[in-house]
Amino acid sequence: NVLARLRLTPINMLSFFGGIEPQIAVAKELGFRVNTVYSVEIDETARDTAKRLYPEITHSLQGDVKKVTTAMLPDLEWFAAFGGPPCQASSRRNSNPTKDTSLFQAMADIVQPLIPESDLHMLFENVVPHRMIADIREDWDGILGMTSQRHNAITSGSIAVRDRLYWTNSVILGDLRPIVHRMPDMCCDAGWVPETRPMQTLMAMGDDTDKPPWVVELSTRRRMKASPHMRDWMNPGLAAGSG
Repeated sequence: NVLARLRLTPINMLSFFGGIEPQIAVAKELGFRVNTVYSVEIDETARDTAKRLYPEITHSLQGDVKKVTTAMLPDLEWFAAFGGPPCQASSRRNSNPTKDTSLFQAMADIVQPLIPESDLHMLFENVVPHRMIADIREDWDGILGMTSQRHNAITSGSIAVRDRLYWTNSVILGDLRPIVHRMPDMCCDAGWVPETRPMQTLMAMGDDTDKPPWVVELSTRRRMKASPHMRDWMNPGLAAGSG
């Protein structure tokens, strides 16, 4: 499969809310040669980091997805579109969730005119919404024109739990073969191991993080919060040692 992908014409991808654009590294690891990635990302630090990592990126001059139209895109044949709208408003961790579908709608308005013109592979992601606004999932499905699939990264080889919704026209996630991470200790410094298995969902590190990941030193049983680079190794989707 990798050799077949290497023989393909280099692909072009669209990215919405892609941050530092990890999907580019995944595509390359799978064997795809990447020509252009057109990214709509508002955070300047993420844009700068992504551009330093991947020269294939062209960032939209307009970072606000609500102000981007299909006509602003380069005239290219698009292979795939990725998107992960910010999820804080609808998260189960939010004590006062709000029902806002505007970012999904803006993203869909850009992508949908492209679908009849190309065999566009789509993959969009978001949180499982707060129970108070659980019906927003049906709204998201309707906007994207696909039925959401619930998938936990722990069944795809991660050492950390990550329960999410995905919209894709390319794969049935429930048909994927479950994979168990064979060596969680590789995600820690030498002599340290995860305190729990599986690790809980990794949250943004800070004083207000209620469930930070903990690691234990084998020789002393000393306990400490996982360092930033260990958190990177634990992060779902990254191969051990990729940090």
